[in-house]
Amino acid sequence: MSTTHKITQDGKLPIGVEVDGVLHRDFTLRPAVVSDNIDAITEVGTANSVALNAAVFARQLVKLGTLTPKQIDYDLVASMHVADFDELDRRALELQKTAARRRGLEWWVVVRAFLARHGIPLDYALGLEQSELVALLEALAPNRRRGGPSSEDGSVTYVSLRKRKP
Repeated sequence: MSTTHKITQDGKLPIGVEVDGVLHRDFTLRPAVVSDNIDAITEVGTANSVALNAAVFARQLVKLGTLTPKQIDYDLVASMHVADFDELDRRALELQKTAARRRGLEWWVVVRAFLARHGIPLDYALGLEQSELVALLEALAPNRRRGGPSSEDGSVTYVSLRKRKP
Protein backbone atom coordinates (compact mmCIF):
# COMPACT_ATOMS: atom_id res chain seq x y z
CA MET A 1 0.00 0.00 0.00
CA SER A 2 1.22 3.46 -0.86
CA THR A 3 2.18 5.90 1.90
CA THR A 4 -0.40 8.22 0.34
CA HIS A 5 -3.14 6.04 1.83
CA LYS A 6 -1.70 6.53 5.31
CA ILE A 7 -2.81 10.15 5.09
CA THR A 8 -6.54 10.56 5.66
CA GLN A 9 -9.00 13.28 6.56
CA ASP A 10 -11.84 12.62 8.97
CA GLY A 11 -14.88 14.83 8.86
CA LYS A 12 -18.59 15.20 9.29
CA LEU A 13 -20.95 15.98 6.45
CA PRO A 14 -23.09 19.02 7.25
CA ILE A 15 -26.31 17.31 6.15
CA GLY A 16 -25.51 13.65 5.62
CA VAL A 17 -26.80 10.84 3.46
CA GLU A 18 -29.77 8.72 4.45
CA VAL A 19 -29.64 5.05 3.52
CA ASP A 20 -32.35 2.64 4.71
CA GLY A 21 -33.58 5.17 7.27
CA VAL A 22 -30.12 5.73 8.80
CA LEU A 23 -28.36 9.08 8.46
CA HIS A 24 -24.62 8.82 7.73
CA ARG A 25 -22.45 11.88 8.34
CA ASP A 26 -19.03 10.83 9.72
CA PHE A 27 -16.51 10.08 7.00
CA THR A 28 -12.89 9.28 6.32
CA LEU A 29 -11.36 10.33 3.03
CA ARG A 30 -8.03 9.18 1.57
CA PRO A 31 -6.07 10.93 -1.18
CA ALA A 32 -6.96 10.09 -4.77
CA VAL A 33 -4.55 7.94 -6.73
CA VAL A 34 -4.20 7.66 -10.50
CA SER A 35 -6.31 4.50 -10.64
CA ASP A 36 -9.18 6.39 -8.95
CA ASN A 37 -9.14 8.88 -11.80
CA ILE A 38 -8.84 6.20 -14.47
CA ASP A 39 -11.73 4.19 -13.00
CA ALA A 40 -13.85 7.34 -12.59
CA ILE A 41 -13.30 8.35 -16.22
CA THR A 42 -14.22 4.83 -17.32
CA GLU A 43 -17.40 5.02 -15.22
CA VAL A 44 -18.70 8.51 -16.07
CA GLY A 45 -16.51 9.95 -18.84
CA THR A 46 -15.05 13.45 -18.88
CA ALA A 47 -17.92 15.57 -20.20
CA ASN A 48 -19.17 16.54 -16.73
CA SER A 49 -16.51 17.52 -14.19
CA VAL A 50 -18.93 17.35 -11.25
CA ALA A 51 -19.87 13.77 -12.14
CA LEU A 52 -16.20 12.93 -12.53
CA ASN A 53 -15.42 14.40 -9.09
CA ALA A 54 -18.32 12.44 -7.57
CA ALA A 55 -16.94 9.21 -9.07
CA VAL A 56 -13.47 9.98 -7.67
CA PHE A 57 -14.89 10.86 -4.22
CA ALA A 58 -16.75 7.52 -4.19
CA ARG A 59 -13.37 5.82 -4.50
CA GLN A 60 -11.63 8.09 -1.98
CA LEU A 61 -14.21 7.56 0.77
CA VAL A 62 -12.79 4.96 3.14
CA LYS A 63 -15.71 5.29 5.55
CA LEU A 64 -19.12 6.94 5.56
CA GLY A 65 -21.08 6.33 8.71
CA THR A 66 -21.78 2.62 9.06
CA LEU A 67 -21.99 1.94 5.33
CA THR A 68 -19.94 -0.87 3.85
CA PRO A 69 -17.39 0.01 1.16
CA LYS A 70 -19.64 -1.59 -1.50
CA GLN A 71 -22.47 0.78 -0.53
CA ILE A 72 -20.28 3.84 -1.12
CA ASP A 73 -20.54 4.33 -4.87
CA TYR A 74 -21.02 7.00 -7.50
CA ASP A 75 -24.83 7.00 -7.17
CA LEU A 76 -24.60 7.60 -3.42
CA VAL A 77 -22.11 10.46 -3.75
CA ALA A 78 -24.02 11.97 -6.68
CA SER A 79 -27.17 12.04 -4.53
CA MET A 80 -25.48 14.08 -1.78
CA HIS A 81 -26.56 17.59 -0.91
CA VAL A 82 -24.28 20.24 -2.42
CA ALA A 83 -23.05 21.24 1.07
CA ASP A 84 -21.91 17.65 1.70
CA PHE A 85 -20.21 17.47 -1.70
CA ASP A 86 -18.44 20.77 -0.99
CA GLU A 87 -17.21 19.39 2.35
CA LEU A 88 -15.71 16.37 0.56
CA ASP A 89 -14.12 18.72 -1.97
CA ARG A 90 -12.64 20.86 0.81
CA ARG A 91 -11.23 17.81 2.60
CA ALA A 92 -9.83 16.38 -0.65
CA LEU A 93 -7.94 19.64 -1.23
CA GLU A 94 -6.59 19.48 2.34
CA LEU A 95 -5.40 15.94 1.61
CA GLN A 96 -3.60 17.14 -1.51
CA LYS A 97 -1.92 19.89 0.48
CA THR A 98 -0.87 17.50 3.25
CA ALA A 99 0.56 14.98 0.81
CA ALA A 100 2.35 17.75 -1.11
CA ARG A 101 3.85 19.24 2.04
CA ARG A 102 5.30 15.86 2.82
CA ARG A 103 6.88 15.88 -0.63
CA GLY A 104 7.80 19.58 -0.51
CA LEU A 105 5.47 20.50 -3.37
CA GLU A 106 2.68 22.36 -1.56
CA TRP A 107 2.75 25.41 -3.79
CA TRP A 108 2.38 23.42 -7.02
CA VAL A 109 -0.52 21.29 -5.74
CA VAL A 110 -2.39 24.41 -4.73
CA VAL A 111 -1.75 26.03 -8.11
CA ARG A 112 -2.73 22.84 -9.96
CA ALA A 113 -6.00 22.51 -8.00
CA PHE A 114 -6.73 26.20 -8.53
CA LEU A 115 -6.19 25.92 -12.28
CA ALA A 116 -8.38 22.81 -12.47
CA ARG A 117 -11.21 24.63 -10.69
CA HIS A 118 -11.04 27.31 -13.37
CA GLY A 119 -10.92 24.83 -16.25
CA ILE A 120 -7.32 25.59 -17.22
CA PRO A 121 -5.60 22.45 -18.59
CA LEU A 122 -2.45 21.54 -16.69
CA ASP A 123 -0.44 20.98 -19.87
CA TYR A 124 -1.32 24.52 -20.98
CA ALA A 125 -0.12 25.96 -17.65
CA LEU A 126 3.09 23.92 -17.77
CA GLY A 127 3.93 25.49 -21.14
CA LEU A 128 3.79 29.02 -19.75
CA GLU A 129 6.78 31.05 -18.67
CA GLN A 130 6.81 31.86 -14.94
CA SER A 131 5.73 35.47 -15.53
CA GLU A 132 2.85 34.30 -17.74
CA LEU A 133 1.73 31.79 -15.11
CA VAL A 134 1.80 34.44 -12.38
CA ALA A 135 -0.22 36.81 -14.60
CA LEU A 136 -2.78 34.06 -15.26
CA LEU A 137 -3.12 33.28 -11.55
CA GLU A 138 -3.47 36.95 -10.70
CA ALA A 139 -6.16 37.39 -13.34
CA LEU A 140 -8.11 34.40 -12.01
CA ALA A 141 -7.76 35.25 -8.33
CA PRO A 142 -8.58 38.87 -7.69
CA ASN A 143 -7.95 39.65 -4.06
CA ARG A 144 -8.26 43.21 -2.91
CA ARG A 145 -5.46 44.39 -0.71
CA ARG A 146 -5.91 46.82 2.15
CA GLY A 147 -8.29 49.52 1.13
CA GLY A 148 -10.01 47.24 -1.37
CA PRO A 149 -13.06 48.78 -2.98
CA SER A 150 -12.78 51.87 -0.81
CA SER A 151 -9.26 52.70 -1.99
CA GLU A 152 -8.98 56.32 -3.01
CA ASP A 153 -8.42 55.73 -6.70
CA GLY A 154 -10.91 52.83 -6.85
CA SER A 155 -8.35 50.51 -8.41
CA VAL A 156 -8.26 46.78 -7.74
CA THR A 157 -4.97 45.12 -6.91
CA TYR A 158 -4.16 41.44 -6.91
CA VAL A 159 -2.25 39.17 -4.58
CA SER A 160 -0.33 36.49 -6.41
CA LEU A 161 0.27 32.94 -5.25
CA ARG A 162 3.92 32.61 -4.41
CA LYS A 163 5.95 29.75 -3.04
CA ARG A 164 6.40 30.24 0.68
CA LYS A 165 9.76 29.66 2.27
CA PRO A 166 9.76 26.76 4.79
